[in-house]
Amino acid sequence: MNANIFSTPIVMLSLYILMFLCLVLMILVYFLGTGYWRLKAQFSKKNQTPLSSQIHKVDLTDMPNRTALINTLDHLLELGDRGNVNIAMLFIDIDDFNNLNISLGNKIADILLVRVSEIIKSVAKEYTNNVYHIGSDEFAVILYDYGNDADIINKVANDIMHAVSQPASIEGYELNSSCCIGVCVYPECASDAEALLKHAGSARDNAKKIGYGSISFYTQEMSKKSVMRTLISSDLRNALENNEFYLHYQPKISLRTGEIQGAEALLRWRHPSLGNITPDIFIPAIEDLGLIHPIGKWVIYTACKDMKRLHMEGYPNLKIAINISAHQFNKGDIASVVAEAIWDSGISPNKVELELTEAVVMSDTEKSALMFRVLQAMGVKIAVDDFGTGYSSMNQLTKFPISILKIDKCFIHDIHLNPANHAIVSTMIRMGKQLGFEVVAEGVECLEELEILRIEDCDQIQGFYYSPALPLIDFIEYVQKSNSDITPISTNSQESSA
Repeated sequence: MNANIFSTPIVMLSLYILMFLCLVLMILVYFLGTGYWRLKAQFSKKNQTPLSSQIHKVDLTDMPNRTALINTLDHLLELGDRGNVNIAMLFIDIDDFNNLNISLGNKIADILLVRVSEIIKSVAKEYTNNVYHIGSDEFAVILYDYGNDADIINKVANDIMHAVSQPASIEGYELNSSCCIGVCVYPECASDAEALLKHAGSARDNAKKIGYGSISFYTQEMSKKSVMRTLISSDLRNALENNEFYLHYQPKISLRTGEIQGAEALLRWRHPSLGNITPDIFIPAIEDLGLIHPIGKWVIYTACKDMKRLHMEGYPNLKIAINISAHQFNKGDIASVVAEAIWDSGISPNKVELELTEAVVMSDTEKSALMFRVLQAMGVKIAVDDFGTGYSSMNQLTKFPISILKIDKCFIHDIHLNPANHAIVSTMIRMGKQLGFEVVAEGVECLEELEILRIEDCDQIQGFYYSPALPLIDFIEYVQKSNSDITPISTNSQESSA
């Protein structure tokens, strides 16, 4: 009987029921357990905000960093896949920050970063809390559900730019900072987080090319330029040897007499199959490839020879202005290169002007002062290009043997419609002349701008109002036509007295 106890129908039924209940219990435990963790994960994700993750913050500004930005964008774009979501991303970059960091030190640079971060958060808070510190001097703002609202995007961008540009007193320095902003919109211009960030960065780069304090919206043309830069890189290595480079010359006009007093030499490149490549594409590529030194040397030699030709044709008072990049200047041999070019061309040293940006001048003040004194002893004049866009002051510039200040075109544009820029330019001209500088205004494009500069007693102007940059032959004709009523002075007597 004991051997057959498990074979009775009642017992067998009980065993089956028990096994079934155990199976049900196991299934319930499994689903309840996994469901709990899934629900917890979803709950955490839904309630996570960009500012909640302490491990993805920048200590200095107490703002979420680049990793937090990508995480937030991924989450927002995931929501966008489920419905009609549009996002605008603003990529903000403080202008000339590296120069400030080098010239004034980390402490002041850090204080400025904190100030800018507070400004961005304050301006953006009406529309978003998604504000990030994504690089040394780079910030980002995500405008969720405002991607189709151009008015809101422009308002936030312009308000940030205006607030950042307000003068600030930091550790005894009066700083006039500015920023450039690139804008990219999802889904029109990007399909994922990385593309949105990359394209906003491209728009920022384009804004910086336009000039300090600019805003640029991403376009497909920017991607084309990036691709083009990659394609031409290998061809640039042989362009100098193949004589594909040439120079254009933009006239510099006296506001007192209307005479042409000289020209600025500007590099151009004619690709054998692609035709003329714009400077904003090939010049950055030249610097990236380390070709700026041989090409820059060629520019100096060619510009001096071309201007000497004009002197020999009866216009010996014309001066040539040549741009010197940071890479050229920092190499340390610029004085010897210029001396050789002057010797080979036969041009008088006092007819040569070297233009360096404010950032280059202030990057290493001791080195700049020494190099400038050597050039000054040769008779070459030094011009500070793009003045007003950096962090130097008139007082600092008096420590260098500088002869010319060139006011950046961003201050000249629509000066007749912008009282603030008018006041800034007026002050620059007045102070520059009081300190003995010759003052040149760049980018003059209309009569109204010219008349204001004439009233303010600016010395020279250059810009499309008079003439764009011209090939050498056209520039010679322009000089002959413009100065036809001026009796050319004997070349020999002028060169001998220079």
